[in-house]
Amino acid sequence: MISAENLNLDVLGLIFDSLTTNDLCSLALVSQTFFSAVLPRLYSKLFFRNEQASCYPEVISPFTIILAHPEYATHVRAIDIRAIPKVKPRLLIGFRKECIEAMHLCTNLVSFKCTVKVSHLLPLLENKSNLREIMIPASLTTEQANNLLLLDTLQHVFLCDANWKVTDVLPKWSGVLSATLTTLTLYMCQFLNGPVLESVIVHLPRLTGLHIVRCQNVTATLLLRLLTHLPLLESFAMSTSDQQINIPPVITSLRHLRFLALDIYDTTSYSALPSLSSTMRFLKETQSHLSSFCIRRTSILEWSSIEETLNYHGSTLENLSFLWCKIDLKSITAICNKCPNLTHLELPFPMTQFMDFVIAIKRLPSLCVLINTRKSADSKYHLMRHHVLPLVSVCPSLKYIISDNREWTRGYDPYGRITIELKKHRPKENLWFMPHK
Repeated sequence: MISAENLNLDVLGLIFDSLTTNDLCSLALVSQTFFSAVLPRLYSKLFFRNEQASCYPEVISPFTIILAHPEYATHVRAIDIRAIPKVKPRLLIGFRKECIEAMHLCTNLVSFKCTVKVSHLLPLLENKSNLREIMIPASLTTEQANNLLLLDTLQHVFLCDANWKVTDVLPKWSGVLSATLTTLTLYMCQFLNGPVLESVIVHLPRLTGLHIVRCQNVTATLLLRLLTHLPLLESFAMSTSDQQINIPPVITSLRHLRFLALDIYDTTSYSALPSLSSTMRFLKETQSHLSSFCIRRTSILEWSSIEETLNYHGSTLENLSFLWCKIDLKSITAICNKCPNLTHLELPFPMTQFMDFVIAIKRLPSLCVLINTRKSADSKYHLMRHHVLPLVSVCPSLKYIISDNREWTRGYDPYGRITIELKKHRPKENLWFMPHK
């Protein structure tokens, strides 16, 4: 008789890979065999988020568990800290001590991500020979900035709010990482300027991802010119105004480029976007064919602004996102006509013309994820079940609809009839300008 106990650990591993964390916790209590198979997955990533921070110390942190069971530390591959407890200083000191001691034990760490200031943890990364990825707020002291040079095995670097001390070190650090670094993201780095960035990029010909967003001293013209140093680029994000961009001459092909994110800040009230048209003309000359395109703008986005983009890239686009902007129904219909292969679409739903919107979405037979980017406190603009049913009826592949922090999931009952499950949506942890995983 075949039972789960008799299955090979590799087979169990394949099964467990598709389960949620809560399911894995339940399975770990079934038997010693299940516990042994589940353990590496349960502790492969240690995360600490707002939900845990608000309950600390009543709910123990994952770092406390590692200290209680040091043998679990060998399984830890990633640490992700998104919040710190708002508690009395004595308890906060205890939390920091737990983090430091636990990180000492995690010798196989591959990824370290942190969105809060915990610079006291950075020295612990220097001896992690397997470390490949960091994401940190980079407002550091001179000594801490110089210690970044010791991190010489990184493949992915994300720096947020880097001060001038870190900016000064960037050119030298990029030389250290020239053989390994493939993705560089600099976000809201106000001290970054054109000459510094150019001295960084020339050291990194292997880059496949470059994301320079909200760095006010770096112009779009400079960024487009620097792309000629990156023939392997697959993902690119930048901020630009809505004004005309001086397009540099195209020197190299960007035939590997698949993801583009544009953060367009408005300086006028005009709906036209010369900067978008200029960027797309440049990319057309580089022979790139996008599969993912994301644009963020705070005002109305008319069809004339994106027509040229979708005429050229529409047949290859699979992921398309319009954030913060307003789009009329005519433009949505044109988008659905131009991009028949979309599987992921984010845009503001026209709730007052919803059935016409359903007819437009019907033209996307491969659509799997549909996200409403319109935020409204008025309940009449909220998506309800009677809105969801027509959408899943006309789109046979549509599985997820996300709106107002709620997630509607398509399913089927035993008789093959469509069912709709509603649950709270957990926002993705990646920033909007990063490629979808």
